[in-house]
Amino acid sequence: MKTVIEVEPEQIDAIVVQELTWALESFNHSLDSRRTGEEEFGVFVNDVEADCDLIEDHISALETVLRYYKGSDTLF
Repeated sequence: MKTVIEVEPEQIDAIVVQELTWALESFNHSLDSRRTGEEEFGVFVNDVEADCDLIEDHISALETVLRYYKGSDTLF
């Protein structure tokens, strides 16, 4: 059985923005948890400082992609 759903490009953009926003919120939460010691297991590596650096890199990348999809040079 095959189902085909047609969506407009704007709908795809909205879905992408929603998912990227969720990922950004998740990384921000993980960063806060790692910095406060609330979370002892790393997202990427076990070293807290290195893990926080990598999380920050991913946050920056997500912010850049969100700016693109939102069509703005400023985030939110």
